[in-house]
Amino acid sequence: MFCVGQTIIWQLLDHIKAGQPKPGSFADLLLKAKDPKTGKRLSDEKMFPEMAALFFAGIDTTGHTGTFVL
Repeated sequence: MFCVGQTIIWQLLDHIKAGQPKPGSFADLLLKAKDPKTGKRLSDEKMFPEMAALFFAGIDTTGHTGTFVL
């Protein structure tokens, strides 16, 4: 299951980098973020955990909301 989730996040990151994210969106902010130590744009390896946290937090929230509604 972890490999499937990891693949989805990498594909999502590639999709975001290939397009023009809406200004002010999470994707736009993530692509503009800079490493505070180096001042350089975040590498894919540093963006990955941020994307994963947001993606899986959304899934968890949706699951809890659905359970509450039922």
